[in-house]
Amino acid sequence: MTSINAIAKVRFSSAKAQRVHLLAEPPVPTDLLCLEADQQIDLPGPGVLYVVTGSATLVAGANEQELPTGHLVSAAEGVVANRARGRLVCLLFQAVI
Repeated sequence: MTSINAIAKVRFSSAKAQRVHLLAEPPVPTDLLCLEADQQIDLPGPGVLYVVTGSATLVAGANEQELPTGHLVSAAEGVVANRARGRLVCLLFQAVI
């Protein structure tokens, strides 16, 4: 059993969005996505995205979905964007294929 204080791992950079690896191994590799305003980050493949704080825009092809704090979505490849003024923190639970 692995226990991690995810909030203590949150980090931001004005240069680029941050992907912080929390759990690297199966059964569920997990990352924190930390984005300043107007940043975006690619999703590496299928998984589940949970918005911890802020508001995310999930872009997959021609489809866009707004995800406010507390929302959860199953997502394939795409982009997570922070189009809001504040910071965005998401948990990404990746599917193991």
